[in-house]
This record gives sequence, structure tokens and C-alpha cells, in this order.
Amino acid sequence: MLEQKKNGFKLFIILLLAYMAVHVVYTKILLRFIDMPMQFSVMLQMISYIVLGSVGMILFWNELKEGISLWKKHPFKNVSLFLVAYVLDIFLSNLACIPMMHLNPEYQSFNEHSVAELQGKFPALLLIIALGIMGPVAEEIVFRVAPIRLTEKKSKRIMVVLVTAALFMLVHIHAFTVEEFLYNIPHFVTGLIYGIVMILSRNVTIPMSMHIMNNLPAVVFATLYIVK
Repeated sequence: MLEQKKNGFKLFIILLLAYMAVHVVYTKILLRFIDMPMQFSVMLQMISYIVLGSVGMILFWNELKEGISLWKKHPFKNVSLFLVAYVLDIFLSNLACIPMMHLNPEYQSFNEHSVAELQGKFPALLLIIALGIMGPVAEEIVFRVAPIRLTEKKSKRIMVVLVTAALFMLVHIHAFTVEEFLYNIPHFVTGLIYGIVMILSRNVTIPMSMHIMNNLPAVVFATLYIVK
């Protein structure tokens, strides 16, 4: 059992380093010093989402199967937790946006700018799979599933949720400015809610489903807008 846990921890570190290498070292550091088209950067991110999401699903396949079975065994409990957490995430994330709205209501983050630049430059299906589905899967495995499942004590899990929520926010910050920091506070709130609901439900697919439901409609809407 101890050996299995050690192997799981090693796999988590590998996934985390791979994610950080692409989404932090490359997109946030190297691209600032080299002349590289944004399309190439985003393509690399989409490929990494698909690869990391697929690898993560294979590594944590048992946890995913267990989560799916919990929906069948306790449908009311899981649906209720999903809906309450989803509504709470929307409410608290909007509250977290208030400081930024007062400071600079017309501020456009790097992420929003990237999406605007992508319109019409990639196949709609690729955007939906990579950004709407596999992106959330990869990020949930890296920031919630792996670290929380590998932590046994409940007290330590709360600390893990706090740390990973902070990391989740930091990886979405693309500039060392007050505006960018305030703009991404909702990511910290979302990370906290996803982590807490996973601990309470013991179902890794609930925060994963919530994350997909946050990303997928926006990506689908963007692709429909592109088609028109």
C-alpha cells in the first residue's frame, strides 16, 4: 500500500511538472523573450491539455469509475451537491469580481485576449475538445484529484485545498499587475469550492463536471459565433 502511494505521488509530481512546464515556463516566461505567434502558443497548450487530460484519466481511472458509480448509487446526494456547489461558485465568483469591476470595468485579461485572437483560426471541434473538456479534466487532475486523493488526513486535505486553489489562481495570472491579480481572484474562489466539494462528496467527477460546465458553454458559444 505504501509503495502504491509513493508511485501515485511520483506520478502526480510528473503531471504537475509537465503542466507547469507548458503553462508557466513556456507561455508565461519564454514567450516574453522570444518572438512567437500566439497561435503556436495556444496550439501547444491545447495539445498539452489533451495529452495531460488523457494521461491523468488513465492514471486515475479507478477514481473516475468510483465517482461515476457514486452518481448511480446516490443520485440525489451527488446531484444536490453538484447544483449547490455550482450555484455557490457562480455567486461567490461574481462577488469576487466586484473589486476589479470598481477598479477597471473594461479590463481585458490575457486569457480573454487569447480567445479573441483564436476566433476562426482553429477547428471548432478541436477548441471544444481541448478547451471545453480536456482542459478542465487536466486541471482538475493536477489541482484537485491527484493532490487531494494522495492526502489521507482530513486536516491536511484542507491545507492542500488552500494551496492548490492559490496555485490554480496563480497559473491563470499572466502579468504582475494589480488588475491581473484582482481579475483572477475568482479562480481562487472556484479552486476552494471545487476542492471542498470533492472532499465532502468523495467523488472526483463532481468538480470535474463543474469545471467542464464552466468552460464548455463559453467555448461552444465562441465557436458558434465564429461559424456565424
